Amino acid sequence: MSSIESCVPGLELDFNHALKVRSTFQNRSNAESQRTRGHKGNDELRPIKQTNKGMPNSKFKRIIISVMLLSGACQIHAQTGINQGLIQTLDSMAILDQRVQNDLIANKDPQKKDSLSRKEFEIFGLDCMLAKKIFSAHGFPGYNHVGKQSSFNYWLIIQHCDNDPEFQSLVLDAMKVQVLKGNASGSNYAYLLDRVKINTGQKQIYGTQVSYDDNGNAYPKNFENWDKVDEMRSKAGLDSLKTYLNRITQSHLGMNPGRYKNRKEN
Repeated sequence: MSSIESCVPGLELDFNHALKVRSTFQNRSNAESQRTRGHKGNDELRPIKQTNKGMPNSKFKRIIISVMLLSGACQIHAQTGINQGLIQTLDSMAILDQRVQNDLIANKDPQKKDSLSRKEFEIFGLDCMLAKKIFSAHGFPGYNHVGKQSSFNYWLIIQHCDNDPEFQSLVLDAMKVQVLKGNASGSNYAYLLDRVKINTGQKQIYGTQVSYDDNGNAYPKNFENWDKVDEMRSKAGLDSLKTYLNRITQSHLGMNPGRYKNRKEN
């Protein structure tokens, strides 16, 4: 059994292709992993742009699988319980997830943005498929097995499994168990709970999932919990809803310069 198959049972790999491109992604991943580990955007996640394309094509399957070869053997350290192979697999998946999103945000050419949107959808779809195999083998990866950053990276991948809210719900339930044990992030759990609520047509609780009005101001989607929201956000380790919405608004305006030239402040 290969090292990746031992980490994610049932995954079939194109090793010949993967080995050819491994060195290329090794250099990119080493450089970008530091940026990914510094990511503070769990409350800056933008809405996922959906396309009508199907599941990931073979090209992007090979790309992500190739990156995953960086993970090495999925061995659990005998004393700490840390699964180094799974850590590197999750970190590699997160690098690609963030890379395609950053490229999409930075690119202003309509034709290129359309191509990048399709690429984003393909990568999200494949990451979700791999996340299911990881979940089947390991459950929700908590701090005790992969550390805080890689646990965050798995949560990030699940956030982008919007086409499968049933799977998101399964992970949410498993994550709650780990949160109660102090083995996963309560604030990230709040984001995923809201995400699942929105994806299943329910009202969100913490107001983390936003849309933007004609002036670029962020507002919570499908939300009415205004009286109790700040108390609940505080218990989940989140700042006030007003502070959050102001921050998200400024981030959105910064990524869309010139789009709101006649903007009116609320």
